[in-house]
Amino acid sequence: MTDSQEVGELDWDEIQKIAFGKLGLLPNEFWELTPSEFHLMLAGKVEDEERFWDNLKYLAAWHAANIMNASGNLKKKIKNPEDLLGKKNKETKREPKYKTSEEKKKELEELKRKFGVS
Repeated sequence: MTDSQEVGELDWDEIQKIAFGKLGLLPNEFWELTPSEFHLMLAGKVEDEERFWDNLKYLAAWHAANIMNASGNLKKKIKNPEDLLGKKNKETKREPKYKTSEEKKKELEELKRKFGVS
């Protein structure tokens, strides 16, 4: 880092490594971007990676909960992955809604009527 660089500021080599590596840009694609466009692409990539890892953590917690429940060693069953992750997230909270056969038949008839199927 040079004296003119501030803390947290990247040099051109680092920026190009990100562009050609993480973002998969070709040199001509990189040089045609404005700094704002580059920043937006990088922010989108970071968000995608965060979503990927959040989904992977959720999936791992789901598998772990099933294995732990199946072991028979728990006093209290784990109801959902959020219990293992230690968070209550409305987006990932999945409460199953069971329908009776009458509700299913009624819903099917409503859909048939709505779409004109007999």
